[in-house]
Amino acid sequence: MKIPLNDVQLLGFDLTGDLGPWTAYTTNAGKAVLYPRQSPLSPPSDAQLLQRDAITEAAHVWQLFDQPTKTKWQQAARRAALRITGFNLFTYWWLRRDLPIIVTVSKQSGIDLVSTLPP
Repeated sequence: MKIPLNDVQLLGFDLTGDLGPWTAYTTNAGKAVLYPRQSPLSPPSDAQLLQRDAITEAAHVWQLFDQPTKTKWQQAARRAALRITGFNLFTYWWLRRDLPIIVTVSKQSGIDLVSTLPP
């Protein structure tokens, strides 16, 4: 059963993803839809578990950063107009170890992120 959420959208909320026992998304036509959350049909694969562990590891490393380093990542993502947070940018680097991307973001933002990268 789908429940349209257009009234919620009028209030300025953009609901997407799982919300307790419900899942929300926006159709291609721009209408919000809410339906009961479905359980997975199979357990997570080994690749999914490895990816989740890597993201968890990135979050732990991020927590070890001091506030000035976190601020650098946040400001660099904002100045480079990436439309993601500094944490998301760091998580991308942690998963891919794509140094050229971080060098490019550093150049675009004028903030040195390379020196903040963990070994």
